[in-house]
Amino acid sequence: MKNLLIALSLFVAPAPAFADLAKGDELFEKRLYQEALKEYEGAIAGSSGEERWKAVYRAAESQALLFRYAEAAQRVFPEKLPSDPAWRGRFLILRTELAREFLKQYGWASPEDEEEGAKDLTKRTREEWEKDLRYDYHQLWALRKTLVALPIRGEGYFVDLKDSDASATPTLWDLAALRWTGYLLGEMTSKPGTNPPALSFVAPDYQGVYAADAAAAVQAGAIFEETARMGGEDRQAVREAAKIDRLMIPFRHADNVTAFEDLSAARKAAVSVLRGWMASFATDSAKAEAGYEGAGLLRAEGLLADAVALCRIVEQNWGDERSGKACAKMRAQIELPELAVTGRFGPPPGKDILTLSSRNLNKVYARLYRVEPEELTPRGRRENDWSELRGVDEEQVKSFLASRKPTATFTVEIKPPAPYQHAQTPATRRC
Repeated sequence: MKNLLIALSLFVAPAPAFADLAKGDELFEKRLYQEALKEYEGAIAGSSGEERWKAVYRAAESQALLFRYAEAAQRVFPEKLPSDPAWRGRFLILRTELAREFLKQYGWASPEDEEEGAKDLTKRTREEWEKDLRYDYHQLWALRKTLVALPIRGEGYFVDLKDSDASATPTLWDLAALRWTGYLLGEMTSKPGTNPPALSFVAPDYQGVYAADAAAAVQAGAIFEETARMGGEDRQAVREAAKIDRLMIPFRHADNVTAFEDLSAARKAAVSVLRGWMASFATDSAKAEAGYEGAGLLRAEGLLADAVALCRIVEQNWGDERSGKACAKMRAQIELPELAVTGRFGPPPGKDILTLSSRNLNKVYARLYRVEPEELTPRGRRENDWSELRGVDEEQVKSFLASRKPTATFTVEIKPPAPYQHAQTPATRRC
């Protein structure tokens, strides 16, 4: 009987740890991270298997949410990665996020604070951090088929899904790819002379091959292309968006590629590809995004009429999509009337002392008023000083004009070099 009681006692021993985990989760959901951390630490000490992995994960996450990235890293990195592919992927994503945040907060420590090969993570060199960060990301590549089979809606324990757009990252792989490419194109430093040709990305399909030692843009391009090719549940929109992201690498991240030999030709080639995708893509969101990016390239090229026409197509067909609304805003910006007047001092008769800078205007109606500086000089300032008129506010001007008749009125015809382009026009009427 004594042996039986010992056996039963051993069997139920992990129960308190499970209770700690549940209580920790309750506090975590209430955003009481310090209190939750204490419960998770108790669960770590008394559990094993998945329960322990959950406790370790949430404990590190709690510390990170308290902005204690060094402590979170010290907790996670000494842990041996799980052998289960799904769990391994979750912890690799966590480790990469912690490493990036650690580098942002502590990465510029003075050299005397660093110690190469140090066990204390806070004393590791930046180069060591970046090396391990790149290796952790590299390990995700081998897990991509496992991670793409894990719908993000089932990862609520590890990913904050509240108020998030699941269509942007429908699977755990899509989340990993989003974060990975963000690091590659925004934070990773490539070796000098390794940047790929910008034009290699401007094609319907990308021919670059993923390799751990490849340049950042090459890796990102390969990740985007693989993301576009893989199957998986509810992934059509993200697959098509990934192709656009790959195509736009040289235009969004010019520092990661060698310069175009002919930027104008490259923009036009990219627009051609994007127009083709507008016709061939299956999802409205990706069709709209392709059109929006194409319009942006046309705008950058100075082909404003073409940009407006393309935006109108997007608005008419996919106006409710995010990129459709962005296109409407872009078109409004291009079509917005603008007028600015600049003047210079000149002797009588004052020929061409006024210049009109305008856009989207055919005519400008002008009225000239004779004024002495003391009439508009703000009180308390020097009189008879024309420079003081720069401080005149709008209400002063309105009050002045209400009691005056113009000395001269005339109309200036505006002839812009092309639709929606700025025009510089002298006001030729003599004073």
